Amino acid sequence: MKLKQNQLLAFDEYPDIVDTDELCQMLGGINKKIVQRMLRNKKIPSFRIGRLYKVVKVHVIDYILHRTTPLDNIVLFADYPATVTTDVLCQMLGGICKWMALTLLHEKKIYSIRIGGVYYIAKEDIIAFVLKST
Repeated sequence: MKLKQNQLLAFDEYPDIVDTDELCQMLGGINKKIVQRMLRNKKIPSFRIGRLYKVVKVHVIDYILHRTTPLDNIVLFADYPATVTTDVLCQMLGGICKWMALTLLHEKKIYSIRIGGVYYIAKEDIIAFVLKST
């Protein structure tokens, strides 16, 4: 089965990182408990921020297509600039709260530079964190 452009476009409305509610929708409206069990059993690669599961959208597409698409060809966070602040980091990680984002930065799970009270994070460091966490 070969990936068609219209299959990929079906998920354009979703962010690059989805939460469990969005994942339920992407999988056809299945029950949230089933999705959480799938994530716990590592059927779809995911990472946790606090108690929240987050999933890279391309991993969902890969799961749906039964590993027929190499993940190397799909670009993460293409719409974001090369350097972002904590507010944008929150959006990129699926809408996490600012406190969780600051915790990730303080624990050095994502490398950042602080200038005048503002954290600056390279997009490539966010991608590395997401791929390492899945």
